[in-house]
Amino acid sequence: MRKSLLLLLSVCPFMPAMGQGDVDAIRYSQFIPGITARSMAMGGAFGALGADFSSLSNNPAGIALYRRSEFTVTPAFANFSSESSYLGQKGRDNKYNFNIGNIGLVYAYPKSEKNKSPWRGWAFGIGYNKLNSFQSRSLYEGLNTKSSLLHSYVEEANGVNVNALQENSAYAFSSNLAFQTYLLDTLVNSANQYFSAVPEGGAVQRRSRETRGSSGEAVISFGGNYMNEVFWGVTLGFPFIRFEEDVIYEEFDPADDVRQTTAGIDSSYAAFYNFESFTLAQQVATSGNGFQAKFGLIFRPNDWLRFGAAIHSPGFYSMHDEWIYNMHSNFTGSSYDSESPFGSYDYNLTTPFRASGSVAMIYQQQGILSFDYEFTDYTTAKLSASDYSFVTENQTIRNTYTQAHNLRAGAEWRHGIFSFRLGAAYYGGIVRGNLSSSSTDQHKFIYSGGLGIREQHYFVDFGYSVAKGNESYRLYELAGTAESEPAVTYSLSDHRLLLTLGFRF
Repeated sequence: MRKSLLLLLSVCPFMPAMGQGDVDAIRYSQFIPGITARSMAMGGAFGALGADFSSLSNNPAGIALYRRSEFTVTPAFANFSSESSYLGQKGRDNKYNFNIGNIGLVYAYPKSEKNKSPWRGWAFGIGYNKLNSFQSRSLYEGLNTKSSLLHSYVEEANGVNVNALQENSAYAFSSNLAFQTYLLDTLVNSANQYFSAVPEGGAVQRRSRETRGSSGEAVISFGGNYMNEVFWGVTLGFPFIRFEEDVIYEEFDPADDVRQTTAGIDSSYAAFYNFESFTLAQQVATSGNGFQAKFGLIFRPNDWLRFGAAIHSPGFYSMHDEWIYNMHSNFTGSSYDSESPFGSYDYNLTTPFRASGSVAMIYQQQGILSFDYEFTDYTTAKLSASDYSFVTENQTIRNTYTQAHNLRAGAEWRHGIFSFRLGAAYYGGIVRGNLSSSSTDQHKFIYSGGLGIREQHYFVDFGYSVAKGNESYRLYELAGTAESEPAVTYSLSDHRLLLTLGFRF
């Protein structure tokens, strides 16, 4: 099952860094088109339509349908909200964000119909398109009477000599932080067996998480028009990733229910461990830059029908992670703090190949129906580095994830200078069927609509979309039964409002 970042840290202590796992590779492999207001309002189904700046990142052949040069810019406003369910308790949080969906320039060089050359036009484009947003905020809380995060640290530390626990960097971001803050300690007459300050559960667990950043690409595109029937295009994309994550995890004992047992430890120890609370704060930042090539074709057999196809090469990224953790504990009459070393790591990421097909029907230049299908094989995402093999992480990707089948549909009706649009998209589950359910496969539905005003030298488009999805994961894994590992389930909503301003010349 899909693991959270914290889970990866708990069960994979020998990874060279704290952020390079299957979750991260899949996060940066996902791409949702529709970054102009018009294309978003039509569900991102623009693979066979073209003449929209989003085409440069979706089906580059769309650039060849431009008959006039054009500059566009799209400011965007988003509201992300989450509702959690954990141990019978509900929680919710939300976050607002302002960003730029795209900015770009297309130079079109159409030729007269009287020209005897079969090549009827060329176009060149340059600009920026957003590929995905990482803005989010979430919160959950619940009373766990069966286990604690500290139990996973005990399982990790058991069998490790206390000196090695403090000196080995493998434990610097997990069990050693707990040891330094007296949340873990050795049993009497033992240097490699441990107990925790929350031995049997009973504490309230709370976790808040905020993420920031996005993925986008600078694009350079070129395309041609052959006989007004075949349109082709190529995009050289230079994608970049910026991701930041702040997590605060707490366990606290408001009812003074947590009691330290004396079995196996000195009674004076038990008196000392009058637990009140602890906090683990995690800060992770990721940046990356890469390269990707995209190729597309559009075939126009007549005035009312168009077919499109595109392939996207794998994306090749150079990545850099930085992270630091802090732990604070409170006991009756005392408190302790410990900070991890500052971690950083450089590695490489390869994102999956994509292929798409599309069809669009146009009625008398007034009505449009458009449909896109996209295939992505997430099992081919891969991590690599010069000093670490990532064999375990890449095997987890192959065993956990699957091929995704994405569908997009859009409609537009024009009346004079006004256009009215509707769209919908379904992004299929990416977790293997035997590991997933409706709350864990990460499928997503997006519903959208909008309107536009088009004059000879300018246009203004408005678009609104709401994305709905679910996520579920366990905070940690223990050697005991699954009952000791309660799962949190999130219902997620992502509302976006886009305004595209375009100028033709």
